[in-house]
Amino acid sequence: MPEGIIHYTDIPVAPGDVLMQVDAEKRQLHSRLHTGGHLLSHVMETFGWKPTKGHHWPDEGRIQYIPAGSPVIIEPEDVRRYCQALIDADHPCYHYQDDDGMFQIRFAGFEPYPCGGTHVQSLGEIGTLVLKSLKTKKGILSVQYDVI
Repeated sequence: MPEGIIHYTDIPVAPGDVLMQVDAEKRQLHSRLHTGGHLLSHVMETFGWKPTKGHHWPDEGRIQYIPAGSPVIIEPEDVRRYCQALIDADHPCYHYQDDDGMFQIRFAGFEPYPCGGTHVQSLGEIGTLVLKSLKTKKGILSVQYDVI
């Protein structure tokens, strides 16, 4: 596979130089949501819940978890407070490529996650993490979240 970045467009683009512009506000929102999802998953792991699937779109932030070992019954306010304390501490986010070529993100002393997504530079940029709902069905815990 050739190196480089692939961009998908709504219309064909002629070969040659192209001027592109990133919507900085939209990119920052996606970075906040995506990093907020990592933070939430790290915190949920401390309660004994392992993330299995995530969706980090605006107004649709959702992560699914399965029990890992002996999970603790979740009190949403405890999770929110733990996340917010880390956000308020404004820990830096470290993005790097490991020896195997995998992109990683790490912050606040947690183990790194492999991820090639878009992230904030420090947790304070997330703002406020809002837990919208927690539902369990067939042993899977689904958490809906947002950032404001």
